[in-house]
Amino acid sequence: MCSLDQKFAFKDIIEKVARMTVFLPERPLRSTGIGRKLELQSYTIYGNSGFKNKLEYTPETFFPFTQVGSVHCKFLNTESMNGVSILIFSSGKLKISGGLSKVKSNHEAYIEDMVQELVSFFTGRLTDLLIIPDYSISMLNAQFRINMTPQLFRKYLFKLQQSGKFFNIKEPTLSGRGRISSAKVYPFDGRKSHFAVDPKGSVQMFAFKSFDEVELAVKNFLEIRTS
Repeated sequence: MCSLDQKFAFKDIIEKVARMTVFLPERPLRSTGIGRKLELQSYTIYGNSGFKNKLEYTPETFFPFTQVGSVHCKFLNTESMNGVSILIFSSGKLKISGGLSKVKSNHEAYIEDMVQELVSFFTGRLTDLLIIPDYSISMLNAQFRINMTPQLFRKYLFKLQQSGKFFNIKEPTLSGRGRISSAKVYPFDGRKSHFAVDPKGSVQMFAFKSFDEVELAVKNFLEIRTS
């Protein structure tokens, strides 16, 4: 999640995406390096009461722009040929998903590149002519998998507790599928940042503040598993 110092004009954003042609290439493309990499595939408009409230925009008709809470745009990165999902909030926050798994290093540069490409898309200006607005990373989520079985799950949680490297571990109270069966592992005191670990080895990370923080937390997490 990125935070910008300015709010978005949803009227300009919605009118822009509404008149775009959806881009579905038949073959891989490569960026020229001087233009846009992001091509729009779809968009959804949500009301300010939440994601259950979808709004439909029709050009040349009345539309309540002041009631828009967010706009979700799905793009294709024509350089790496992966999907990029960008959720734009009225508060000035962007949630960028997709593509980082292809980036082995310098993740901050990838985020800056995506912000630059997004500004280029909505302004129509080439990326080498843009002045990028000030922004900061306010939250990072991630996910990975480990070898795990339901039989080993409780033993692993016990090892995490015994390690003393984690401030709190909340074991699941319900069985089944999804988050109700996941344990929450908190590496920091007094913060919401945590791992959600399910019995089949899916690990999700929520609300971390930097890439260095994510990498250190994962290192500590995996060291306990292999010790």
